[in-house]
Amino acid sequence: MFGETFGQAARTFACRFKLSLLKLIQHRLDVLLRGLHTEFCFGHVSTLSRSFVASEPSQKIPESRDKPPRPDLIKVGAWMFGNPALRPQNARVAEIDAQVLIVGQGLAGTLLAYALRARGCGVIVIDDGHRHCASMVAAGLVNPLAGIRFNHAPQTAAWLASAEQTWRRLEHALGIVIWHPLPMLRLFRSAEQIRFWERRRSRGPDPYAGEKLESHALPPTLRAPYGGFLQTHTGFVDLPTLLAHARNDLRAAGAFVQQPISARDIVFDDAGGVEVAGLRGQHLVLCTGAMLKALPGFEGLPLQAEKGEILDIESRVPISREIVNAAHW
Repeated sequence: MFGETFGQAARTFACRFKLSLLKLIQHRLDVLLRGLHTEFCFGHVSTLSRSFVASEPSQKIPESRDKPPRPDLIKVGAWMFGNPALRPQNARVAEIDAQVLIVGQGLAGTLLAYALRARGCGVIVIDDGHRHCASMVAAGLVNPLAGIRFNHAPQTAAWLASAEQTWRRLEHALGIVIWHPLPMLRLFRSAEQIRFWERRRSRGPDPYAGEKLESHALPPTLRAPYGGFLQTHTGFVDLPTLLAHARNDLRAAGAFVQQPISARDIVFDDAGGVEVAGLRGQHLVLCTGAMLKALPGFEGLPLQAEKGEILDIESRVPISREIVNAAHW
């Protein structure tokens, strides 16, 4: 199951797209799919074992200061955040276009669509043509060692294996190559960071952090007075290729509609269904990133878009074929 098993150096490290985002997406997919049984596809939704977005029931979504929340938004919005008591279960199956409507065809929306379709659920993805899609410009980096301390979670090995299996399945399904495993050259930024690396290595064989490389052993194009080390289990996912081919594949299957969505395009009805731009479904999943706050029920979320930067660099000397991480955030 997709959800369960869930060129240069300049372009590769131009944007920050760490393993943490992949872990978050896969965690949300796993949580969602664990609670969905076969009955879901025939109009009945079983109880989700955990919340899809809010991990604890006590986490409340801030309300808009401008206007009080509408009762119908509270009802359906609570379902989206994993409250089984308020989940609609009486949608008119004969009158819907798909069981699940997904707004947004970035990485999250694409993976969710294929995970649900693999389980036989009818899905329609609605996207504005990637006008505001961070996934289209993300470098897609996979880096299991986070931050200046080179920490990793206990589940990292399982996450990496599951992620690679997901990429391989998508490659096979779409006839493309998107997963590019490459070593990552981590450059120490200070003597303190060298101590963090030494602490990791002192614990025994390290599956991710290699031997220390002195500055004279590094490519002459790099300025690294403290040296660095070669990290494994890293690489990048070609997200633009994935999203473009997935869009064409979904469109060919009648499961993709290109159209901008605003708050007035989303309407919930008394029968527990939802209509988005004329399409009816039983359930709605918003995969719109920071644009979420422009949609109904989420106006008060403290979301801030983070501006990224991409540099196209030309070099007069050959560039080594590895990802370079200079430890600047």
